[in-house]
Amino acid sequence: MIALKRSLVIVVSLLLGSAAIAQTHLIKGRVTDESQEPLAGASVSVLNSTRGEITDVDGNYEIRAAEGETLVFSFLGFETKNVTVDSRAVINVTLAQETNALNELVVVGYGVQKKVNVTGAVASVDYANEVKSRPVTSTAQVLQGVSPGVQVNQASGQPGSEDVTIRVRGIGTLNAASPLIIVDGFEGTIANVNPDDILSVSILKDAASCAIYGNRGANGVVLVTTKTGGEGEKGKFSISYNGMLALNEPASKFEVISNYADYMSIINESADNIGATAPFSQAMIDLWREKEKDPNGISDSGYPNYVAYPNTDWMDAIYKKGIYHKHNISANGSSGGTKYLISMSYIDNPGVIDNTGSRKFQLRTNVSSQVTKWLEIGTKIWGYESNTEVSDTYFGLMSRAVPGIYPYYDGKYGWMENPEQASDSRNNLYFFNRAGVAQDPILRKHGRIVRHCSGRLSVIIGKNHCLVSDVHKFAACLKVLGRVYSLNAF
Repeated sequence: MIALKRSLVIVVSLLLGSAAIAQTHLIKGRVTDESQEPLAGASVSVLNSTRGEITDVDGNYEIRAAEGETLVFSFLGFETKNVTVDSRAVINVTLAQETNALNELVVVGYGVQKKVNVTGAVASVDYANEVKSRPVTSTAQVLQGVSPGVQVNQASGQPGSEDVTIRVRGIGTLNAASPLIIVDGFEGTIANVNPDDILSVSILKDAASCAIYGNRGANGVVLVTTKTGGEGEKGKFSISYNGMLALNEPASKFEVISNYADYMSIINESADNIGATAPFSQAMIDLWREKEKDPNGISDSGYPNYVAYPNTDWMDAIYKKGIYHKHNISANGSSGGTKYLISMSYIDNPGVIDNTGSRKFQLRTNVSSQVTKWLEIGTKIWGYESNTEVSDTYFGLMSRAVPGIYPYYDGKYGWMENPEQASDSRNNLYFFNRAGVAQDPILRKHGRIVRHCSGRLSVIIGKNHCLVSDVHKFAACLKVLGRVYSLNAF
């Protein structure tokens, strides 16, 4: 009986399979471009199914499909085409070239061209839209993952000292291997440009950029274009504001031994396993466990037991939560042939470790006026003030932190409370702040202040002639251990 049932199941399955095959028929054809040249490697697939084929060197294909199904023809750089299957056994398809990407305007050093006319490798990034969808803390971070061949790495998470590096098509061997950064026609740095002021970014990737910028363009060129006035409705004055509020905290913290008695017991056990002498006596371990029962009691030294006999979790002692906030307000418009944009931004990033915060104020003014049909005069003025707290976050000492050291109490840093503890143990908070920050209230308040102001005056005569004047002023003030160092450059 069981054998009979199995035979019936096999027969029914074969009949159903034959019926499914009978519903489809073989379709042949050829895929070409608009000049009737074959497209080898074009994809031919049945919509909403796993059936698909690739055209051969002559553009020919074969695929099985049923009437009413849809064939999808696609090829890189060409528009995708859908064809509904009927009773035809031969379906030839011509794919049209994509025109949107080719008509896209890109910045190429001396001006703006259509991408179809550019022979070099140029990538254009719609920076204004990208920055809206990413909660980034530095301008260069927006370029991560938006263009093939462009690598953006961040070496540090300390606010104001992120040390972001950009590499175009790998690491070069000329100079510092970093690409040349051009902001509105002049060499600069992308880190000091407000992300909300950037309109677009073009990246010149190949050696063709050397024809414009010489060997300085050998590692690629990043062209930054800022917004101009009058982008909205003509003649309409508008004010816009955007801001961001976020909670800063470590993404993850590893667990450490915070009970000092347990720490001493584990160290003794490890010493015993290798036949070494135990560094901690049982009396010291018992003393720590006894004081742990009454943490608020007063020790012989006059300090509370939780200070004199600490059990410190160094992850909680070092890291903290903070509120990050960013504000940007801009006004733009146009009137009587004059376009203007005024933008101000303020960023406060407190960091996740004491004395690592950074505050930055940025200002930009872009004004241009069409005096006559052949004469346009404009100026771009921008500047920033950066205030970065000073600290020495050397994590190489992290392994020397033990739970038997209290971080900070009553204006003083704790130190080793156990005479049996190794002498190279360290209080991390003290070493983070040992640059005189904690002892010098002025430096703790102001940190490192950097001011920069730049201006550009341009006179455009007709379409092909431009006179440009560029002015920079840089000022830095750094106070370390009671001394003030200043630098000014024009």
